[in-house]
Amino acid sequence: MRSLISKILQLKNNPRIRYSVACALLALATLSAWQVISYWRSISAAEEEFAAIAREFHRQKAEASAPTESGSDLTPQADPQPESDPAMLASIQALHEENQDLAGWVLIEGTKIDYPVMHTPDRPQYYIQRNFKKAKSSSGTPFMDEYCNIDSDNIILWGHNMRSGTMFAGILRYQEESYREKHPLVKFFTPYEERTYQVVAAFYSDVDTRKEDFPWYTYIDLREQEDREAFFAHLRKTSLIEVPEDIGQGDKFLTLATCSYHITTGRFVVIAQRIS
Repeated sequence: MRSLISKILQLKNNPRIRYSVACALLALATLSAWQVISYWRSISAAEEEFAAIAREFHRQKAEASAPTESGSDLTPQADPQPESDPAMLASIQALHEENQDLAGWVLIEGTKIDYPVMHTPDRPQYYIQRNFKKAKSSSGTPFMDEYCNIDSDNIILWGHNMRSGTMFAGILRYQEESYREKHPLVKFFTPYEERTYQVVAAFYSDVDTRKEDFPWYTYIDLREQEDREAFFAHLRKTSLIEVPEDIGQGDKFLTLATCSYHITTGRFVVIAQRIS
């Protein structure tokens, strides 16, 4: 044993060994630093790409809502659309031509949430690691739940909780009543109309089906009275903010969900009620 220890000490004091170890540690540290730098560069690139897409969306929206000169007989009239084929919003159309997976746009004014919403029901999580242009991206792109469509009673949108505060990271602040007071409304633009929703509930959940006593993600079709009553009862029980008393039959909802990291399978959920 003593001879073994002696040999180890000799190796430890060998300049060549110390140099090799130092080089290995330096290489490891460099690799780690490069990985961190690469990660934040990718996040920054994703933010710039989404900012450019958002500028295009809002530019088209502003142009579409700008008043036209009255009394002009030279203004071309658009051909009337058949009732079965409504005209697509100008703010959505240009982006939809670029990527037909686009299902809409979600916006909470005064926050970083200003993003396209994708929908690929045959590939449910396709955009969890892809940007709007379908390139690989750790930020992903917000997407609609595979079981939903724009006419669902409860439309569920998923988005990452990024350390940079982007994507849906900001919805965790809705656990504070004061934050809801500052940002009560969520805008959702479908391809054909602009909708406004009012935040009514916010809560932590566990998507582990063995533990979850409120599977909120299954409440998509709320036509049955029993389902609606169960949904409202669970909201009042779990919400961290006060749920309004006037939620009732026929109401439509928009749900935003993200990882919360309070547990491995934890999620934070914000539910908004349609008001227009």
